[in-house]
Amino acid sequence: MASLIEQNGDFVSYRQKAWHGLGTIFQNALTVNDALTYGGLDFTVEKAPNIHRTPSGVEIVSDKSFFTYRTDNDRILGDYVGKNYTILQNHDALGFLDEVVEKGDLEIETAGALSGGAKVFVCAKVKKPIIVNGHDESYQYIVLCNGHDGLMAVQAFFTTVRVVCNNTLQLALKNCQNKISIKHTTNVKANTNQALKVLGVIEANQQCANEGYNHLAQIRMSQNQFSSYLANLFLEQEEIIRLKNREAQKEVLSTRKSNIIASVVDYCYNGVGQSEAGEMSAWWAYNGVTGFFNNCKSYKTPEHRMTGLLWGYDGDTMNQAIKLAAQPAKIPSVKLDLSLLN
Repeated sequence: MASLIEQNGDFVSYRQKAWHGLGTIFQNALTVNDALTYGGLDFTVEKAPNIHRTPSGVEIVSDKSFFTYRTDNDRILGDYVGKNYTILQNHDALGFLDEVVEKGDLEIETAGALSGGAKVFVCAKVKKPIIVNGHDESYQYIVLCNGHDGLMAVQAFFTTVRVVCNNTLQLALKNCQNKISIKHTTNVKANTNQALKVLGVIEANQQCANEGYNHLAQIRMSQNQFSSYLANLFLEQEEIIRLKNREAQKEVLSTRKSNIIASVVDYCYNGVGQSEAGEMSAWWAYNGVTGFFNNCKSYKTPEHRMTGLLWGYDGDTMNQAIKLAAQPAKIPSVKLDLSLLN
């Protein structure tokens, strides 16, 4: 199976294999240097000008169009970057976590490379847990990514993992700063040095998430709000309009779409850890959605799973899920009969 996640030692995990099932497991705590070395992230990237060949065979070295490549294996990582694009080596992009790790606030959980090194990442766990409902534990994580393909800035963003069911959740609560982006410019190193100060939002986000998640646990949803919640998350606007126009649900929803929503409903009621969440609470509904994506949805390959949850449609849906759950009364009403789902 072809995988964007490098399988020749280019992924490491602390104590247990990560959710995508790949990587070498280390029993000892990882340092940033360990993550870079054993995660296959200690390669060097350089930039070179593209060469254009005219129909007559003349070769012209561009002064505007460049490509990036790994010096250890000459693999092309980005085939078109601008002249102002500045490479940030992985040691520079990821190494600033060292100070936080050494203070004991974080521990590195996973690290790896995607697409041959075009994207690299380190995931570190904030040791202090978030407690919901007095017993439902969540832990905040920082995922730090560096791109060499010209498509992604350096990003540090926050997620949480609910221990009882291992759901990866996007932290998208109001007033929480959940993402930091640093562009690849001539000042990128200076910006990265400043990022450590910005990561002081860890404590603020911890408090924010604690208050936000416990607030969700206290919000009750009616059955109509719950069905409208799922409709707004999983249906296209055209499908919603057709339902509002009183078209038969079985004519509007495909079998695939019905099965997806039915799986979410099933996870809400029967998923691992859902008994901890409080039936028909906003926290329960939200974790039902994220539980489906993380534990039930089938992905073609591990890289589809990872990119979908972190950077793709599924991650966007989870972000929207927490926003809607926070204010059920404002969810646009959609008449979706859950009893008619396949």
